[in-house]
Amino acid sequence: MKESYRLFQKKLVTYCSPTLSHLKVASLFAIDKREIENYQECIRYFNRSLRTYQLSLMILKNKQNRLLIYLYHYNQLKYLLSKKEIKLFLQERHYPTNCLHATLGRLKCNLMSDSFPHEIGIFLGYPLYDVNCFIKHKKCKYVGYWKVYGNLKNAKKQFERYECAKRTMCHKIDKGCMLTELLNFSL
Repeated sequence: MKESYRLFQKKLVTYCSPTLSHLKVASLFAIDKREIENYQECIRYFNRSLRTYQLSLMILKNKQNRLLIYLYHYNQLKYLLSKKEIKLFLQERHYPTNCLHATLGRLKCNLMSDSFPHEIGIFLGYPLYDVNCFIKHKKCKYVGYWKVYGNLKNAKKQFERYECAKRTMCHKIDKGCMLTELLNFSL
């Protein structure tokens, strides 16, 4: 495997282990294009491998030397975004909600604007209550993978599961395991 692929794989596992382990609907990570010059080739390569597991990578933001990459579980995201309260939340923010591709396209457009789309938390599987409170600048109870305003006990348990997945997957990648081996193991 090319060194750039190894570096991309390491970043993918480091920042997206909960999604790769099917514990989380989606994750984001950034790369420096100068560090991984063949990033498009890497994304195509890993998308081919991830497709088998209903996982997809897409570039959400491409600015100067940085990329913001989104990894999502297709079926989980489609189900999440079909929930009535989520659809209403997104429709209030002018998102099309009848097609996942169109919804993600709108998120991508919103990320390119001057103001940051705080509704991105929905696309990462954060609880709607927490996303709403964040948007309204309320005082949070705890900060982990997201700012928690609601059920702290459940959120902390979820954060622990995410950290366990991250430790396990990163350890295996460091020992020379390939991403596809990890994904086969986690099924």
